[in-house]
This record gives sequence, structure tokens and C-alpha cells, in this order.
Amino acid sequence: MQEIDFKADFDYYFNTKNRIKFGFACENHFYEPGSIQPRVTYSITTPFSIDDKQSAILALYVQNQHKITDKIKLDYGIRYAMYAQIGAGKVYHYDENYNRIDSVYFANGEIMKSYSGIEPRISRRYLLNKRSSVKLAYSLSRQYQQLISNSSIGLPTNILLPADTYIKPITSHQTVAGFFMNDICFFNHLSLETYYKKNIIDYKDNADLNLNSNIETELLVGDGTSYGAELMLKKDVGKLTGWISYTLSKTTLQINGINNGNPYPARFNKRHNLSLLLKYNLGKQWSLSGTFKYTSGGYTNVPKGSFYYYGSSFTYYTTKNGYQLPDYHRLDIAINYSNNKNKDRRFKTDWSFGVYNISNRHNVFSISVKQNIGDLISNNAYKMYLYGAVPFINLKFKF
Repeated sequence: MQEIDFKADFDYYFNTKNRIKFGFACENHFYEPGSIQPRVTYSITTPFSIDDKQSAILALYVQNQHKITDKIKLDYGIRYAMYAQIGAGKVYHYDENYNRIDSVYFANGEIMKSYSGIEPRISRRYLLNKRSSVKLAYSLSRQYQQLISNSSIGLPTNILLPADTYIKPITSHQTVAGFFMNDICFFNHLSLETYYKKNIIDYKDNADLNLNSNIETELLVGDGTSYGAELMLKKDVGKLTGWISYTLSKTTLQINGINNGNPYPARFNKRHNLSLLLKYNLGKQWSLSGTFKYTSGGYTNVPKGSFYYYGSSFTYYTTKNGYQLPDYHRLDIAINYSNNKNKDRRFKTDWSFGVYNISNRHNVFSISVKQNIGDLISNNAYKMYLYGAVPFINLKFKF
């Protein structure tokens, strides 16, 4: 995918209580979905490629930051976006069983499909006292480019698809409530936010994903619900600095035609997400730092068993995304050196020495299954990881 954008933002101070922000953006997206080419002339592979795709978005927005009183601040605005899928290209027509009937060809530069819509947003912040405040916000947004993720076993597969005749833009409604406080105990800043949003698109059961020129026949649209709470504690003064971030979340999907219409967890549904970063200054030149990351395992499809049918072997699966991957965690440590002369010269250098994943945790990247065929069929699953403990040296230049 290639992207060429042009964006302009403006600020207009109407008066001391109203700051108006407005602007526009023009985006052009170019997609090359993929191709297969033989490596040698005597290969039995037949050359094949999927047609390139192109789309454009023009968006306008205006927003007002309104200070109603010293304690109440209201932000409200509206965005209007116009989207178009642009030729050259073909639009295929199908019957009720997704068998191709015919197609319509669009020349280079012709609009194949267009969408547009208004996206309002509003947020209100109320200052409780000099140290704390609360926030309420709502926004509606439309997404004209979809990232479709394969949740079956094997290497993760992500496909970017622009909206077209069959793939509609996804509308997302998001509601946020937050609480913020400064100078609380050991920390300088605390924030707690909860959110709720809806949107989803997903593959059908047993979808054919390998260079499919009719990928729209493998997709279904339904309801998705995502909600959670985010907590952050931050300390940015003193010898010991850093932050702690924790998210508790849940994302479930329900799409007619997938998983017998029953709800199922999203592939990226990770209930717990914890990040910790600490840095301790040993002096003017040396410091120690550490980063810890923990997330619950995502979900995927794995075979439940296999069977013979008229001499051929077949595999059947658990419910959609019925297997949870192992938890992910990693600890990185480093000692950092900053040259004393950095403050007095334009050319600056910083060094870091450390180890990624010092606990040598084998975090799972993908799962593969090997089928053993005999009088009885069995499946063996294998987990693959990318790396264990990795030492590193970083040298950073500033000029």
C-alpha cells in the first residue's frame, strides 16, 4: 500500500473563551493486493495477479474549544468526509450463492463507488478543583479502509481493503468517561478512562484467503462490542521517573453466518494489558531503565479433530476463535550513558547497553498443525517464537 496525503490545519482565536480549529485533508491510497510469478521458465506455476485498487478521501472539519467558565470546558465539532473508489477496475455481480454472473468495467479515473457522511464529536471537561477533573466524550466516525485479520492457525495474515460496492464503511460509536488528577501520592499524574464502541467486519467460516480476487465474497458484516477501562500513573520529576499503564478490556463479535450466529471473542481480544517503564538517574551521565510488558493471549482457531470420509481426511475445528494463546510478557533492561558535553554542543551522542527479553521468554508468534495420517488421524500443534533473550548496543546521534 502507498499513500499520498495533503493536510492543512488552522486555528482562529475568536475571543478569550472560544478557539476555533478548522481544516481539510486529501488522501490518496494505492493498493497492490499481490501476485504470483514463476521463479524459473520451466516452473509449472501459472502467473497470476490481483487487480490493483485506488481510493481517495476528501475531509473537512471545524471544531470549537469553548471555555464556558473557569471550571467547565466544552469541545464540539463536526467532520464531513467524502470517499471514492477510483478505477480502473471491475465490479463483479453475483447470484445468491456468490457465483459470478457478470462484471462492469470502469476506466482509469472513473468513480466506481462513493460514500460520504457527517461525523460529530463532543467532549466536556469539568474541573473539580486545582488538581482533578472529569471528562465525558462522544464521537461518531466512519472507517473507509478495513484491516482484515486472519485468526486461523499459521502465520498471522492481515489484508488492507478499501471500501467498495460490497465492503461498506464501518461506522463506530465511541463513548468515553474519564477522571484525571495531578500530584497524587508518589505520582504527578493519574488518569482513568472507560470507553465503549461498536463496529466490526470479519471473514466467513472456512474462508479462502490466499490471493482471492473475489475477497468480498468471503466477508460478512455484523455487530462488535468493545469496552474497557484504562488507568495510567505517571511520575516525571525526581531521580526515579516513569509510568504504569493498565487496560482491562473485552471485545466480542456477533455476525450472522459466522460461528452459527453465536457471539465469539475477537482475535485481538486481550483482557489484560500492562506496561511499566522505570528510569533511575545515577548521576549526570548514567541511568538505569527497565520496561515490562504483559498482555493476555489473543484468540485463534485450532483443529479439534480429524476424520476420514470416502478415503479423504478432513479436519474440523472448535468454535470460532475458540483457543486462547499463551500470555505474552517481556522484560527489557538497559544502562544508559549521556555525554557531559551534550549540553554545550550541537552534535550530541547517547549510548544504551542492555538486553531485550532478559527472562528469555518464548512468546508465541504463530501456531502450526501437522496431521499424522494412519489407521487413525491425529493432529500435533507446534508453537513458533521469534527470539529469546537478545543483547543490544544503541548509539544515538543528535545534531
